[in-house]
Amino acid sequence: MLSGCGFFEESRAVTYEVEAVSGDAGAENMRVEYLGRESGLTGQETVGATVTDTSDSAQFETLARVDDEVSVSVSGVPGAVLRCAVIIDDSETLVEAESSASGESVECSATVPAQEGQG
Repeated sequence: MLSGCGFFEESRAVTYEVEAVSGDAGAENMRVEYLGRESGLTGQETVGATVTDTSDSAQFETLARVDDEVSVSVSGVPGAVLRCAVIIDDSETLVEAESSASGESVECSATVPAQEGQG
C-alpha cells in the first residue's frame, strides 16, 4: 500500500546543463549522453544528443523519481574545457563539475532527493 505521498508526487523535474567554459568548442560537436524518463511511469533510458552550437549552455529536460540515479556526460572536445550540472526543479543544483583539462570529458552524477516537507 502507498502511504503519505501519492505515486505521481514522486517525480521531479531534472535539467541537465552542459557548456564549454573555455576554448573554441564552437567548431566541434559536443556529444552528450544523459539518463532520461518521459513520465513518472516510464523507465529510465540513456538519451544521446549532439550539441553543434556551444556558444551558450545547452539544456536537456527530463523527469526523475526520488532516489533515481541521474547523470549526464559530455565527450571531450579538443581544445575545450567542458562543464556539466544537474539541476532539480529549476532551482536546486545537485552537482556541478568541469573537465579536469582541455580536451577531457566530464560527467555529473547524483541521486534525486525527496522534496522537503513532503512524504
